[in-house]
Amino acid sequence: MKSPLYSITALVLGALAQNATELASTCPEVLVFNSTNIASLVPCTLLNYRCGVQPEYSSPNGSDRIIWNATASGPPAAGCTPYSFQIEVDESINGSLSIPNITNVASAVFEGGPVEDLNLTSLALDDLVTIGGDFYFKLADNLASLSVPRLTSVGDLEFHLGGENPASIDLSFPSLVSAANGIILEGNIDSIDLPVLSSAFEVNITSTGKLDCVSLAKSVVDTLVPVGKSANNTVICNSPQGSVTTYKAAKPTSGSERSFRLRGDLKVLGAFLGLLIITSC
Repeated sequence: MKSPLYSITALVLGALAQNATELASTCPEVLVFNSTNIASLVPCTLLNYRCGVQPEYSSPNGSDRIIWNATASGPPAAGCTPYSFQIEVDESINGSLSIPNITNVASAVFEGGPVEDLNLTSLALDDLVTIGGDFYFKLADNLASLSVPRLTSVGDLEFHLGGENPASIDLSFPSLVSAANGIILEGNIDSIDLPVLSSAFEVNITSTGKLDCVSLAKSVVDTLVPVGKSANNTVICNSPQGSVTTYKAAKPTSGSERSFRLRGDLKVLGAFLGLLIITSC
């Protein structure tokens, strides 16, 4: 016989799961976080899936999103993948914000309004792993701390943190492997840490801080996707400490390699024929 405490706990957990499911069913396409709505919006990213055309699932509001509580009902069908939302923060935010338990989003856009900059001073997205599109800051010059320790891939990494008196910031991306469309960073940046970056289309940095551009360029130039010398395949870094522009040269094409080998073979053949002529004389 189950104890009364077990029964009460089960009821409470069931109620919480049901409440989370109800919250997830009302999620907007863009999740705008503030200091009071985190608990109500996080379930959106945990319980919404995209399953394509599967009649056994119901899609709220006629979209391709379905609500599925894996805790209560087991995993969804094999064709279902977590639904990716765009996340933002409310323009009225003042100070620091930590948003846990979000692992995958379509994009993360943090931008101030036309009247004043976003007054976000610190942002922690400690569970975020993948951003399919933009990781974007603009008119957010008060940002002095960013924590994304698990982030491994982004589409675009683009921060515009410059202004009249921007806060100084050290940017660290300890797990970032890929920035498919490139990295563009602007602001009062003292350091940028990209220890495991292995793929980026371009890197363009403008800092008014203490950033060592020479060291940064050396550390990231080999991560560029090699397409030859072009504006979109370059490391450009400018700071009061110095400026660097460099690129990763493309490898020789198979045609040029064959041409090189052919020239070498002709030299050998010429030397052999010369030897024959001398011998016959």
